[in-house]
Amino acid sequence: MNQRLETLQFFGLITKFIMIAFSLVQSVIVIRLLSPQEYGFIGLVLAFAGI
Repeated sequence: MNQRLETLQFFGLITKFIMIAFSLVQSVIVIRLLSPQEYGFIGLVLAFAGI
């Protein structure tokens, strides 16, 4: 049982790391495609949508 828990925690950590990496890559792509003004507007919209 203890070994299974360690395995699940390991895969959970790997999954979280991959999701953070994909999020970072996605942000870089969006930043490159949008102008600074458009990116700022999107940031404001997402900030208010998160509230």
